[in-house]
Amino acid sequence: MAARIITTLILIVTLALVYLAPQGLLTKPKLEQELRGPFVLRDLEMMDDQSAYFRAYDLGTQDTTIEAGWSPVVLNERMITAGDTVQFGYAFEFSGTRSGLADTASTFVHLPRDTYLIAQFPNRGQFSARLGAWKVYKGFQHEVMRRGLLPGPVLEIHEVDSEEILYLLPFLERDTQE
Repeated sequence: MAARIITTLILIVTLALVYLAPQGLLTKPKLEQELRGPFVLRDLEMMDDQSAYFRAYDLGTQDTTIEAGWSPVVLNERMITAGDTVQFGYAFEFSGTRSGLADTASTFVHLPRDTYLIAQFPNRGQFSARLGAWKVYKGFQHEVMRRGLLPGPVLEIHEVDSEEILYLLPFLERDTQE
């Protein structure tokens, strides 16, 4: 009886690895630092993190639902993924000002040009967004603690039909003279 239970557990774990490995379970995200932005976000609404990630995946794989230039984005103001609420909306990266955007500035949230920690994670299926958030945020937290950074909200950009999810963590260096 015990052998049958152990065999069943091994089979379940093996099937889970076979299913989740291509979606990034075994992937280690790379962290880079560079300047990005500025970003404009729009139509942000609060929702639980799981709904936001699955909605971003669904929209990110259906190019007919996204206006040209806008990508689904999850804005997480805290680097906590389980049981947290996040904001879901759309993001546009641009340099300078764009006609049309300035006229309706009240409906948009602007993230200025800043220094970001950037991570990419494979986008291979619905669970990639959850696995990516879990692995990337752990890496972000480690870097924030190691380097003494002041982090801002994490932007998760799910570009249409992209093979990568882009994670951007804006930060400021702590003043070491204090």
